[in-house]
Amino acid sequence: MRGRIKKPLQAFAVACLFFYPGFAASQSVSGIAFVEAPERSSGRCTGSNAGDAIACAREKCVAGGAAAEDCKVIQYCYPSLWAADLLQQHKEGLHWHRYLCGWQSEGDLDSAIETACDGSVADYLAVCEVVAKWSPDGTRIAIAK
Repeated sequence: MRGRIKKPLQAFAVACLFFYPGFAASQSVSGIAFVEAPERSSGRCTGSNAGDAIACAREKCVAGGAAAEDCKVIQYCYPSLWAADLLQQHKEGLHWHRYLCGWQSEGDLDSAIETACDGSVADYLAVCEVVAKWSPDGTRIAIAK
């Protein structure tokens, strides 16, 4: 008797997942990978798993002129949610990119950017500016200057 009841219940549970409105949207959740070859090239990709996103970002880094062995994974976030690339430069000239990702809303990301660039905390920075922002679906957002 249990075997007969169990199978219809399993089928019902699976059917409920496909008719649940959030299920289809959850299938498109992706991560974001940032790869850099310092002073040479970089790459950024989204993907449904870390391996694919990182491989894609590394390919873009190499396409930008760097050797594959120089293209290092800097950061990977899953889910990517709202993300940004900040250019930060020390007062003495050294510069780097800082990646922020995993923020629930654009407003939350903007607050994180403000905190990362806050002169009272990061008084060693001569430059701190947003290079790029991405929405959760990987769309690049125009930066207001």
